Amino acid sequence: MEWTTQRQSKFDHWKHTKTINGEISDRILAAYNIIFCFGKKLPDPNTLTMRPRSIGVCETDTHFVISFTEAPNQEMTSVMLGRVDELDREIKVVNHPVTQPEN
Repeated sequence: MEWTTQRQSKFDHWKHTKTINGEISDRILAAYNIIFCFGKKLPDPNTLTMRPRSIGVCETDTHFVISFTEAPNQEMTSVMLGRVDELDREIKVVNHPVTQPEN
Protein backbone atom coordinates (compact mmCIF):
# COMPACT_ATOMS: atom_id res chain seq x y z
CA MET A 1 0.00 0.00 0.00
CA GLU A 2 1.39 3.38 -0.99
CA TRP A 3 1.04 6.61 0.96
CA THR A 4 -0.84 9.29 -0.96
CA THR A 5 -1.44 12.86 0.10
CA GLN A 6 -4.72 12.90 -1.80
CA ARG A 7 -6.32 10.92 0.99
CA GLN A 8 -5.22 13.06 3.92
CA SER A 9 -6.18 16.23 5.74
CA LYS A 10 -4.74 18.18 8.65
CA PHE A 11 -6.40 18.97 11.99
CA ASP A 12 -4.89 21.81 14.04
CA HIS A 13 -5.20 20.35 17.53
CA TRP A 14 -3.43 23.33 19.15
CA LYS A 15 -5.88 25.81 17.62
CA HIS A 16 -8.88 23.64 18.50
CA THR A 17 -7.79 23.36 22.14
CA LYS A 18 -7.06 27.10 22.34
CA THR A 19 -10.47 27.94 20.80
CA ILE A 20 -12.35 25.99 23.47
CA ASN A 21 -10.20 27.53 26.23
CA GLY A 22 -8.61 24.16 26.89
CA GLU A 23 -5.29 23.57 28.61
CA ILE A 24 -2.08 23.45 26.56
CA SER A 25 1.35 22.85 28.04
CA ASP A 26 3.65 25.87 27.68
CA ARG A 27 6.15 23.50 26.02
CA ILE A 28 3.75 22.70 23.15
CA LEU A 29 4.15 25.24 20.36
CA ALA A 30 2.12 23.49 17.65
CA ALA A 31 0.12 20.27 17.45
CA TYR A 32 -1.40 18.72 14.33
CA ASN A 33 -3.04 15.45 13.42
CA ILE A 34 -2.47 14.25 9.86
CA ILE A 35 -5.70 12.39 9.15
CA PHE A 36 -5.96 9.71 6.48
CA CYS A 37 -7.84 6.53 5.63
CA PHE A 38 -6.55 3.32 4.06
CA GLY A 39 -10.04 1.84 3.72
CA LYS A 40 -11.36 0.90 0.30
CA LYS A 41 -14.75 -0.28 1.55
CA LEU A 42 -17.22 0.24 4.38
CA PRO A 43 -18.66 -3.20 5.06
CA ASP A 44 -19.99 -2.44 8.54
CA PRO A 45 -21.09 0.84 10.18
CA ASN A 46 -19.35 -0.20 13.40
CA THR A 47 -15.93 0.06 11.75
CA LEU A 48 -16.21 3.85 11.48
CA THR A 49 -14.68 4.22 14.95
CA MET A 50 -11.45 2.65 13.68
CA ARG A 51 -11.26 4.92 10.63
CA PRO A 52 -9.76 7.29 9.74
CA ARG A 53 -6.30 6.96 11.29
CA SER A 54 -3.99 9.81 12.24
CA ILE A 55 -0.38 10.63 12.90
CA GLY A 56 0.26 13.30 15.53
CA VAL A 57 2.99 15.86 14.93
CA CYS A 58 3.78 18.08 17.89
CA GLU A 59 6.36 20.85 18.00
CA THR A 60 7.73 21.51 21.48
CA ASP A 61 10.14 24.16 22.66
CA THR A 62 13.05 21.75 22.08
CA HIS A 63 12.02 19.10 19.53
CA PHE A 64 9.25 17.43 17.51
CA VAL A 65 7.21 14.45 18.69
CA ILE A 66 5.63 12.18 16.06
CA SER A 67 3.14 9.59 17.30
CA PHE A 68 0.42 7.21 16.15
CA THR A 69 -1.59 4.23 17.36
CA GLU A 70 -0.87 0.94 15.63
CA ALA A 71 -3.49 -0.25 13.16
CA PRO A 72 -5.09 -3.69 13.63
CA ASN A 73 -3.62 -4.63 10.24
CA GLN A 74 0.18 -5.09 10.26
CA GLU A 75 0.52 -3.93 6.64
CA MET A 76 -1.14 -0.61 7.51
CA THR A 77 1.06 -0.21 10.59
CA SER A 78 4.10 -0.74 8.36
CA VAL A 79 2.88 1.97 5.97
CA MET A 80 2.38 4.35 8.91
CA LEU A 81 5.88 3.56 10.23
CA GLY A 82 7.25 4.39 6.79
CA ARG A 83 5.42 7.72 6.76
CA VAL A 84 6.68 8.53 10.27
CA ASP A 85 10.23 7.87 9.03
CA GLU A 86 9.59 10.21 6.07
CA LEU A 87 8.23 12.91 8.38
CA ASP A 88 11.23 12.52 10.67
CA ARG A 89 13.62 13.01 7.74
CA GLU A 90 11.61 16.01 6.45
CA ILE A 91 11.67 17.66 9.86
CA LYS A 92 15.43 17.16 10.18
CA VAL A 93 16.05 18.52 6.66
CA VAL A 94 13.87 21.60 7.08
CA ASN A 95 15.71 23.86 9.48
CA HIS A 96 12.83 26.15 10.30
CA PRO A 97 12.66 28.28 13.43
CA VAL A 98 10.45 27.19 16.31
CA THR A 99 7.41 29.47 16.11
CA GLN A 100 4.31 30.08 18.16
CA PRO A 101 1.02 29.21 16.38
CA GLU A 102 -1.42 32.02 15.64
CA ASN A 103 -3.78 32.83 18.49
